[in-house]
Amino acid sequence: SLDQNLVYFGDPAKHRIQVYDVRTGSVSVVAGGASRGLLDGPLLQARFSWPYGVAIAPQGDKLYVADSGNDAIRVLTLSTGLVSTLAGGGAGLLDGSPSEARFAWPYGVAVAQDGKELFVADSGNHCVRRVDVASGITTTLAGARGMPGYLDGDFLASRFYSPRGIAASPSGRHIFVADYANQRLRALTLDSKTVVTLPLSSPLKGEGSGRGMGG
Repeated sequence: SLDQNLVYFGDPAKHRIQVYDVRTGSVSVVAGGASRGLLDGPLLQARFSWPYGVAIAPQGDKLYVADSGNDAIRVLTLSTGLVSTLAGGGAGLLDGSPSEARFAWPYGVAVAQDGKELFVADSGNHCVRRVDVASGITTTLAGARGMPGYLDGDFLASRFYSPRGIAASPSGRHIFVADYANQRLRALTLDSKTVVTLPLSSPLKGEGSGRGMGG
């Protein structure tokens, strides 16, 4: 959370979102948990399926969830106490509107520093997706669309293998991806539209911790 006292996380095996209070050490359920499913609505009535990645909006009013088992990106609006589906809801690999978009086990989610875009580690499709927060329109940002491998270079020529963790840099210029099956840390530079592999002992100059991670 913005005050750094609350830590939100997915509890995938119990199909719910929880929050840890740093001050008291208590853990409580934020949303879901009664049973597995795909259902929007009030926080504790909503249903999830193996939710992993969670990211908080810069304003602190919304949580974005990689609802892995439902192949969907969900939104928890804390001020209204409601859960909605931003994009997806079926397995596959399609860009487009919220109802058209398809993911395959989206694992991690990160929010841009301006709050206008989400970046998704689409693990089963071996690529990185971008979701416009206002419209819910999904596009493929990087990776060879469903083709696993290991290759740096231009965004859509690059290859990943089951990417999981993802974070946006404070500068807004880079996206960092934990490329799980390749056992590599990759960096996407948005202005040049290129992917590189980072030496773990030498992070990009001037970058600190990012916003959002999954798994």
